[in-house]
Amino acid sequence: CVKAFLIYCDHEVERVHDVEALIRSALPYEPEFASYADDGRVLTPYAMVFRYPGFIVEPSEDQFDQAYASAVEIYRFVLSRLPAEVHPLPILTEFEIDPDLELIEESEPRQSAETDG
Repeated sequence: CVKAFLIYCDHEVERVHDVEALIRSALPYEPEFASYADDGRVLTPYAMVFRYPGFIVEPSEDQFDQAYASAVEIYRFVLSRLPAEVHPLPILTEFEIDPDLELIEESEPRQSAETDG
């Protein structure tokens, strides 16, 4: 999500997985990112070392919990700094999907709001 913030700010983003470095790149646009530097240090191994399951080193449950909390904090912060119209759509879980909802067959063309009644 830090990359998304940088892209929104028209910052040229390198292909890097170092979350701490991305946070440093975001500082000129939003100085409050400085308070998330420690979170970036916590998350960087998950973007690099722990990226693929089955890697020789895997995080402990406590390490995972700390990383998850850091990710949530950064995500919420980034969303608070971006306009609502660029926020991602919420992801529906199986518990949030209405079981009575009828599915639209793929063969049926979707109507846009402009062509509706």
